[in-house]
Amino acid sequence: MPEWSLPLSAIVGILLLFVILLAGIAVMRTGRARKSTEADGVRTVGVQATKSFEVAVMPDSVWEAVLVVCAHEGRFSGADRTTAGGRVKVRGNLWTWGEVIEIKLLSKSDGGTEVITSCRPRLASTVMDYGQSAKDLGLFIHLLTERIEGRSGRDE
Repeated sequence: MPEWSLPLSAIVGILLLFVILLAGIAVMRTGRARKSTEADGVRTVGVQATKSFEVAVMPDSVWEAVLVVCAHEGRFSGADRTTAGGRVKVRGNLWTWGEVIEIKLLSKSDGGTEVITSCRPRLASTVMDYGQSAKDLGLFIHLLTERIEGRSGRDE
């Protein structure tokens, strides 16, 4: 047996243990993230998270609140208006390269707005996001509804 085989076996064993440990952490994080966001009504299918809700303000007021949320929360890097609503960019972190939140704003006959949101990873080839899309969508919706309902203590 060559004298380099023992150190090589030890290195391979340590790397294998490290990969198993990281996989366990990733599975636990994904499960925790999905449970906490499902309690808030965020649905997750694969790496895409969605939620629809209604607010008692007009679509332009919702969009203004989106811009304020993006300006005050460092997790979001900007927003672009589209004909149906808008798109919010989410910064990357340890778990993902970032996400994109799509927003559709539908006027209701009673003067309110139906807000349809979805969040997906920025990279289309992402197979697993460790629950990050759901967490980011949940954070965005929480901050948005807080802003719309006037409960935010932050100044514009």
